[in-house]
Amino acid sequence: MITRRDVMVAFIAAGVPLVVASLWPVDSNATEELMIRFHKYRRQGFVTADALAKAQRAMIHEVDEQRRRIYYWGSFRLTGGYAEF
Repeated sequence: MITRRDVMVAFIAAGVPLVVASLWPVDSNATEELMIRFHKYRRQGFVTADALAKAQRAMIHEVDEQRRRIYYWGSFRLTGGYAEF
């Protein structure tokens, strides 16, 4: 069985500089919102790790009380190094 970790490792081995991946299945709408925030912060000049952390912290203040729960934003992990966007 191929695991999520196996997929992350395969991307890194193929030369992808960094991968943001979920450690468990997450609601698509919450993921969309997190990723929009993440990319917004990247465009503002934050390094990738800081942009992901800032996006995750922003989800804590989400209007939708359910999406404040760590289940919806805490599964995302950054693997790899630095990449220019």
